[in-house]
Amino acid sequence: MLATTLVFGLSLIPTLVSAGLFPAKGPVKILTASKFKQVMKEEQTSMVVFFAPWCGHCKNLTPEYIKAAQALDPLVPFYAVDCDADENKQLCAEQGVKGFPTLKSFPRGGKTLPHDFQGERKAGPIVNYMNSEVPNRVAVIKGKDKLQPWLETDNNKPHALLLTSKPKTPLQWKVLQNKFRNAITFAALKDADGAIAKTFDIDSNGGKESVILVWNVDATEPVVYKGEKKFEPLVDFLSQADVTKDRKATREEL
Repeated sequence: MLATTLVFGLSLIPTLVSAGLFPAKGPVKILTASKFKQVMKEEQTSMVVFFAPWCGHCKNLTPEYIKAAQALDPLVPFYAVDCDADENKQLCAEQGVKGFPTLKSFPRGGKTLPHDFQGERKAGPIVNYMNSEVPNRVAVIKGKDKLQPWLETDNNKPHALLLTSKPKTPLQWKVLQNKFRNAITFAALKDADGAIAKTFDIDSNGGKESVILVWNVDATEPVVYKGEKKFEPLVDFLSQADVTKDRKATREEL
């Protein structure tokens, strides 16, 4: 009985140590080999660190990795795989892990090959790298006169348009496009002073507030999104078959 208890206790050590590096309720999720396969099926851009609990470089990386995960949560999930755990050793070998820590970006989950992160192991460089790893297939419309031709493409899908003063497509809009890539056509149109928003009878505070418009299939007028411009509410909104339902009116920067 004592031996069984001892073996059971020893089997928990990797899990406990892993939890010590990455808190259970933190932004970094610990993956087993089976869970790794599950999340890769989602084809979502993510970062994975393959580590060993005893590794000094892994311990040094941990706070920076957590900061990066917090900065990109919930847009880009961050995961960790303990290569010391017996159940994960085959996975780590399959991923070509030869040293610790090994950081890999998965731009489209298991759909494409991962990319090894070779930059400085600090939160800032990791965040910048993952920003660039999210596939950008958002159409960029150059002026309102190009809006109608865009609406006439993929006319069997709803069209979602972001009016923004930002020079580049925001990360959140890129992530949403990837999530709904098979269901909705996405675009961004620069509206630095809010003039385009006004043509839709929308006050965007001189372009300081982003505007989201959605045209349902066969619709001639867009639905104006009036909810929180945060990831989860937008996912909920875009997931609806009928996006014409009223939403709570609040304004936040995208």
